[in-house]
Amino acid sequence: MSPARLRQRVDAGVMAQPERVDFFMLMLVSDGSGRHTVDFVDYPLGPGAVIFVRPGQVQRWHLEGDYGGMLALVSPVALPQNTAVGDARRERDLLLLDQWPTHAWLDGPGHARVGDSAAGLEADFARYDGSERDVQLVRHELLVVMLQLAKCHAATGAISESAGVTQGPYRLFVDALEQGFRAQHSLQYYAVRLGYAASTLSRACLRMEGRSAKQVIDRRVTLEAQRLLAHADTPVATIGHALGFSEPTNFVKFFRRMTGVTPAAFRQRYTGDREG
Repeated sequence: MSPARLRQRVDAGVMAQPERVDFFMLMLVSDGSGRHTVDFVDYPLGPGAVIFVRPGQVQRWHLEGDYGGMLALVSPVALPQNTAVGDARRERDLLLLDQWPTHAWLDGPGHARVGDSAAGLEADFARYDGSERDVQLVRHELLVVMLQLAKCHAATGAISESAGVTQGPYRLFVDALEQGFRAQHSLQYYAVRLGYAASTLSRACLRMEGRSAKQVIDRRVTLEAQRLLAHADTPVATIGHALGFSEPTNFVKFFRRMTGVTPAAFRQRYTGDREG
């Protein structure tokens, strides 16, 4: 699918609203210019731009742009998971999707190679008949596109096969945080759970992200709050409770400290017509 085709199929008012996706989205821009917002960061679009959106992230289309390219919406079950075994595990280790940047630029040769493979994928998808043969054909062509992108990312240092080894405590901490941030905001909790000293986790986070472990926790909680405020009509107090704050005032104070605005003001900024 192309961005232009998506605009034809989806109402402009719907596309202009923040959307929390439950799929992977890969967009390769071949021509024109524009911008795309993912998790409240605006990214420029132009020839060679790549946008990669993960399930759970919030994206927003900006319809004033005029650009072409390939757009692939991919079910999470179509890509190798962290628990994959056998061939799927090998695919996971080659793709290293957990390291992919949200936005990247391909150089000329990389853009040409990925573009050629993407064109083949689009052509075969246009002839897709639902048969098992076509299911496997389209999946393998998508894998070719993504492997070529992984190769481009590796060439620029955006991903690294050795990262999983060298990240050590950091990766364990981030995985544990993803499971527990809605209820647990204490660094000590994760230190005890993982069997590391809190200072070890902080050093690992400083090395990988340039911020302390406690700052990583607070940023993750804030990001989830932003996603919920922008995407859903859930009352502010309910969101705060869902994120582990016993009192709405504590959530409001935390959010203002992290973002500089109240939750209601943030929601108004990104939705325009919802009340918090």
